[in-house]
Amino acid sequence: MEIQAKRFGEVLNEWFRILGKNWKPLLLTSLVAHVPLAAAVGVVFWLTGAGEAFEVILDPESYEDVPYAEILEILEPFLWSSAIWVILQLIAGVFVYLAAARIVAEHMADRPTDWREAAGFAWGRLAKGVVSALVVVGIVAALAAVAGGLGWALVTAFEVNFLTVFVTTTVALTTLVVLIWITVSVAFGALVIAMEDAGPIAALTRSFTLVQRRWWVTVGFTLLVGLIASTISQVVGTALVPVFLVGIAYPDFFALGLAMSALLQGPLLAALAVAYAVWYIDLRARREPVLGQQLV
Repeated sequence: MEIQAKRFGEVLNEWFRILGKNWKPLLLTSLVAHVPLAAAVGVVFWLTGAGEAFEVILDPESYEDVPYAEILEILEPFLWSSAIWVILQLIAGVFVYLAAARIVAEHMADRPTDWREAAGFAWGRLAKGVVSALVVVGIVAALAAVAGGLGWALVTAFEVNFLTVFVTTTVALTTLVVLIWITVSVAFGALVIAMEDAGPIAALTRSFTLVQRRWWVTVGFTLLVGLIASTISQVVGTALVPVFLVGIAYPDFFALGLAMSALLQGPLLAALAVAYAVWYIDLRARREPVLGQQLV
């Protein structure tokens, strides 16, 4: 049966419906990625002693008389641990998105969903997804670096005055707009990889093409689902407050808190991935005939 384009509210209802019917495979596939991630984050932060850096972060006034070099030395384990976390989180996030996309595709095709099959599918296309994500990160970093470098060069050459501040602010705001435009346009690359078996660059190009005709509506949808997910995250995250409070006195507990935080991100990412997958299918349905069987 051909999939028909839906109104905004109907897409949201479809999101909730798929979450209700497929919560178990979505949860299990997210844990496949985020249980190892949580363990790795906890071990790295604990072994490096990165939790001690929170003393500087939480009470910077107590380190006013400490030389800058010593503060950097204290923060170095935290910075390295955070970098490792970001890299592992990117890989885990791509895995979750691919698995969730497979589960949504099977739902649309009226096929039984098995979380092991979805996890295996995600593993098989993980390399493509990670390369695609790294390309986006590289583009964002390059644009931010160019804008920052230009601002620094202007201030260095002409000092701080009205003109340099005005030009720097204009460049920063323009760069921000461009970054938002790009990131929204290519936000569905992982879904294209999952449902069209495209390569990393082709997936980003396809996502860009699909979004352009409905860019503003897509922005509204992603903001709304992001707000819903963020609210749930804040509510669930309150359970970790006692752990972080204990971490003020015992820094090692920060490692436990961060590990638990990484674990909780898994199901939330899976829910977001379903929302993006449903919207991606709707974007396709507005441009071309789409059958459920095509998605798998």
